Amino acid sequence: RVISGMNAFNRFGFNFEQIIEMTRTACLAAKLADVKSRKLVEILLPWGEYYAHDRETIPSLVYTDMIIQSGISFDAFGLQLQFGKDQPGLHVRDMMQISAMLDWFSPVLKPLHITGVAVPDRCGQGDQDCQVAGMWHKKWDQKVQGEWIEQFYRIALGKPFINSITYSNFADSDNIKIKDSGLLTKELKPKKAFLILAKLQKLILDRHKKQ
Repeated sequence: RVISGMNAFNRFGFNFEQIIEMTRTACLAAKLADVKSRKLVEILLPWGEYYAHDRETIPSLVYTDMIIQSGISFDAFGLQLQFGKDQPGLHVRDMMQISAMLDWFSPVLKPLHITGVAVPDRCGQGDQDCQVAGMWHKKWDQKVQGEWIEQFYRIALGKPFINSITYSNFADSDNIKIKDSGLLTKELKPKKAFLILAKLQKLILDRHKKQ
């Protein structure tokens, strides 16, 4: 991951050309540091709600197209998908919406990695109150979290242009973006989501062994 979120966060007010040059410079710096490094450009908040409030940002697909057309040397795109917070881009989405959004990236001539995905295991307070942040079928609990993760992984891994998925938080802590979204509790006890991912991993490994 050489640069992250240049599509969605433009604190210094860069214009389009400067954003592209920042991306190019980051990729060149990574190459100079290690010629064999794989350079990944990460996209945040792919639905692009931020653009309605900040016109100095760039919609995600426009950004991906711009850096490809600019001839920047990099290896893949990364995509972060975290849900369960009352903030732009973090509200819970329907699985069909998520699947359709992932399909936006199918024509992109670069591999796609899901570099972060997370949903909570409970309905929290404040900006994580599921009445405003969203829920999936019913209020969040460990069972719902596990079922959501299984559905998401099956949908995403069924798309040939997606190369890998990384879950955002291995264990709960006080400093993660989506609270209570870890696969383990703070006491490092496995949640149902952890067991479901372990089962999916075994299915994938067993399938590869048979091929």
